[in-house]
Amino acid sequence: MGRVTIKPRIGRDIALMFGPEITLEAAEKAAVMVKAQMGAGTVNDRNHAVARADLSDRIDVSIRPGHAQDHQVVLSVKGREGTEIASALEFGYVNNRAGRRLAGMHSMRNVAARLKV
Repeated sequence: MGRVTIKPRIGRDIALMFGPEITLEAAEKAAVMVKAQMGAGTVNDRNHAVARADLSDRIDVSIRPGHAQDHQVVLSVKGREGTEIASALEFGYVNNRAGRRLAGMHSMRNVAARLKV
C-alpha cells in the first residue's frame, strides 16, 4: 500500500501559473461529476442513512478562503447538533452507539481520480 500526499497549496500554485480560470473550470467540472455520483447513491450500505439521501444540492463551487484565485468544490452537510459532518461521510466513521464502522462515500476522491482538465 502506498501513500500519496498532495500539497495543500497546489490549487493556489496552479492558479498563479495558469490563471484562476483553470481552477474555476476544473472545480465546475468536478462539481457536476460529484453531483451525478452523489445523486446515484454510490454507497450501498443499509445502515448508512445518508447513502439513500440525495446530497447533490449540498455541493457548490466556492473560492478558497484567503486565496482569491483558487476555487474549490465544497460538500456541506450538517449533523444533528449542527456540526459539519461532511468529512465523516466522505471518509467513513465509527458509530460507537451501534458498535460498527460505516463506510465512506469517497465521492470526491473518485472524481479527483477521473477528472481531466
